[in-house]
Amino acid sequence: STPSNSSAASDVYKRQLPAFPTECRVDPTGTGEAFAGGFMGYLAEVERTDPEAIRRAATFGTVMAGFTVEKASLCRLRNLTFTDIRTRYREFAALTTIPALDSSTA
Repeated sequence: STPSNSSAASDVYKRQLPAFPTECRVDPTGTGEAFAGGFMGYLAEVERTDPEAIRRAATFGTVMAGFTVEKASLCRLRNLTFTDIRTRYREFAALTTIPALDSSTA
């Protein structure tokens, strides 16, 4: 049988997110891994997989991928703080129809 949340999650997968518009794109190597890390990291943190959590996780993945292209290898990620990530998330949300973060979600 299909899990009850699978149809709700599949509706989320039909949505698309643009890439974060970075000014400096140096190297795309590792962007998929960074997306996966941001996505799974968010879901692990909130311990939910409802459509809203999936949407936010995809946004965090996109934000992390955007940081990754700015320098080669892990150079950009090494010095990131959660404040940097949260700030970029909010910038990205302002450019799209992504729900903004509130203090209870991250």
